[in-house]
Amino acid sequence: MIGGGKKILSLKPQTSQMPQVAMITWCSACLICVALCVPRMDKFAALLLLMYFQPVIPPLFMLWLWGHNVNRFERLQVDYDICFSSHDRKYLLQHGDISKIALALTTVATSMAALFAFATSARVYLLAEYVPLLLYCGLSIVLVLPLNVMHRSSRAFFCETVQRVLLPLQEVSWADFLLADMFTSLAKSTSDFTRSMCYMATGPALQGLVASHFSGPSALCQPLSFLTLSAMCLPYAIRFVQCFIVFFCTGNVMQLFNAAKYASSFPALILTAMEHEYHVAGKPFPLRSIWMLVTSFNCIYSFYWDIEQDWDMPWLATAAGVQPGVAKKQHEEQDDGSAWPLQFKPKPVSAPPPRRGNPYGAGLLPAIKPDCLYSRRWYVWAVVSNLLLRLTWTHRLLGDLENHLAVPLIMALLEVFRRYQWVYIRVETELRKLQPKAPHVSQPGQQALMQSLSKAREGGGSGGGG
Repeated sequence: MIGGGKKILSLKPQTSQMPQVAMITWCSACLICVALCVPRMDKFAALLLLMYFQPVIPPLFMLWLWGHNVNRFERLQVDYDICFSSHDRKYLLQHGDISKIALALTTVATSMAALFAFATSARVYLLAEYVPLLLYCGLSIVLVLPLNVMHRSSRAFFCETVQRVLLPLQEVSWADFLLADMFTSLAKSTSDFTRSMCYMATGPALQGLVASHFSGPSALCQPLSFLTLSAMCLPYAIRFVQCFIVFFCTGNVMQLFNAAKYASSFPALILTAMEHEYHVAGKPFPLRSIWMLVTSFNCIYSFYWDIEQDWDMPWLATAAGVQPGVAKKQHEEQDDGSAWPLQFKPKPVSAPPPRRGNPYGAGLLPAIKPDCLYSRRWYVWAVVSNLLLRLTWTHRLLGDLENHLAVPLIMALLEVFRRYQWVYIRVETELRKLQPKAPHVSQPGQQALMQSLSKAREGGGSGGGG
């Protein structure tokens, strides 16, 4: 402190950010290197670059977005950690720590991508063969490093949760359910990762560029092989099993319908993979009608389940009066006027003036809770965008878009973004389930909800009935 009570500017915050700035600069340089090397690469090598490194892009994107989820929860003072059990709660990281881990993993991925691109463009194929192995080993080391750095206990908790998800033989916790649901949005990545491991396990894939007698990769590595399709369906199979575990533990019959939703995903996934191969080859798909039928059914079923069950936003609360109390409060609630749907705003404490009529149309949108955590326009955006993002498979009906190599990756990233939005309302729904049975405190809006939710902190949050 100096005279007048002014604080001397400290250089510590700027110094502490230097490693992050250096890593971001390095990642940018690596991406520039990849962009410069790709035009000089052999076409087959460019395909391998995409195949080896595409599996890690959606998971890294999801990790960054989960950090942003936590950031928004912290800024809005939403105690999302209540959803987790008391044991799991202590391992949750703040958004800054999540971002540091995500940045470290991104640095490893971009460095290996630049090395692979440079080696293949320079025709140093022997070195390039080992780069994908270094990539997956490097990412694994960051996660399982036994040293007491980068929040060892939290990394161990994540690995333990992954193990429980892959072997769903115990009661399903909230962490198990949430991670398994996120894995379903990474189904394409699991398929691509399996193909990459298959290519590395069955021999040097780049031999075809230097040896004329090379017969090509194994049949197990093909997109429609049993191994690849099984890997793509695995996340949905895990959630299918989890639904039955929750049903046997709680007797909740709705879990059987949830299991049916995941069961409907299997034919949709397999037929979609088959349609992709026919589409790229320029051949008519003989099962096109069946593919469109099962995919449309799964899309509508999943969208309905997101809104009706995961988000607890029933379509029946309309002007018809099925839930008149909720509908009345919704009609009287004042819209906060937020223009950007991703801008979350707490509700005011004082009661707003009454407003007649539903501004979004009775029956056209599901019911929005009177004490909702976010702006009303956010929920409208979430519902509409959820439907549109679930319909991204229809891009296959629009000419030759599927022939572009970047399109499947973009679709995978859009699915990750859909899951990112889904998390906000799913957490809010779980917080409501954990509220005490006592009535709300008298004040409306977010403060009333948060006051009642704070009482549940001592009560648990271990269920996983998503």
